[in-house]
Amino acid sequence: MAMTTIKKGKPDLRKKVMSSIIVRQRKP
Repeated sequence: MAMTTIKKGKPDLRKKVMSSIIVRQRKP
């Protein structure tokens, strides 16, 4: 789902999605 959002989403939204994914990966 996240990948499809990045492809279809706007550049601004893309940054938010990427940052949220990074935060999730950092948390155990």
